[in-house]
Amino acid sequence: MNMSFIVNVIIPSFNAFDVLRLTLVALNNQTLQRDKYAIIVVDDSSSSSPPKNVVNDVDIWVSMPRHGGPSVCRNKALSIAPESYATCFLGQDTVPKPDFLENHLNAISEKTLCASLGGIYFPDKYIEESPFMDWLEQQSYQFDYPNIASAGPKWFHAYTSNLMVPNKAISQEPFDWETFPYLFEDVDFGFQLAQRGVEIVYTHSSSVLHYHRRTLSEFIKRQYLAGMAAYRFYKKYNGVVDGDIFAVKSILSSYLPALRDCLNFNQIQQIEKSKFIDSKMKYNLISAYDKLLRHQYAKGVIHERKQD
Repeated sequence: MNMSFIVNVIIPSFNAFDVLRLTLVALNNQTLQRDKYAIIVVDDSSSSSPPKNVVNDVDIWVSMPRHGGPSVCRNKALSIAPESYATCFLGQDTVPKPDFLENHLNAISEKTLCASLGGIYFPDKYIEESPFMDWLEQQSYQFDYPNIASAGPKWFHAYTSNLMVPNKAISQEPFDWETFPYLFEDVDFGFQLAQRGVEIVYTHSSSVLHYHRRTLSEFIKRQYLAGMAAYRFYKKYNGVVDGDIFAVKSILSSYLPALRDCLNFNQIQQIEKSKFIDSKMKYNLISAYDKLLRHQYAKGVIHERKQD
């Protein structure tokens, strides 16, 4: 293998130097020999300058002149990356174990053309502190690991917070930053991989801890944006990809789901703060979570449709 490195690790970063530092420390202490991989961080025009100990922990640091989103950052990193066998896409807040890279490399070497998807899980402390995060971990709103673990990953599970791909499967500027500046850029990337015959395998031994606290109010906003991105994906691949794979077609052909018998925010917060949550309270709580997120996703789809 006549290459400078076996793998390049690409990380987009924005306003999170503390947690990025955790990720970089873990990456610099891998069982894979350090001169076999390069760490590339693209800072997406953060509001402050990076600490020296963060910059010194990477092989290549790029500061973008303006904020453009993770798609722009990943394309930039790919354009300047040294020659290598594979690329590992990682999040700034996804902290790997010591054998993370070796396990990914072993997985993609076992088949002719495959990508390796690792798990992404919240730290136990986050789950214990938050009923919402405890519920979210078991659902498919952000990461579909309950289904991945039982049925294996599909092309739309190409989560770029923990994914290793052979470079021969990656096209030039693979991330469509104009259509998907934020959210669904990895779904679009996964579809490209599928078109090239790339199989995604699940490598649980390359799982990472996701140091990103989630709140219901913040995630509701995310779901609205996810609905908008889902419609753009539907429009881009209309007739090529099943129009209802992300429920877009169903949403467009029906009314916006009503929030009947749903707890309001004050009621949700009161239950979340309770020292004891009985079975009825828990049922009402998770029902509210689910209804609110579905409602906002549908609103995002409908909003984006009206922009056509």
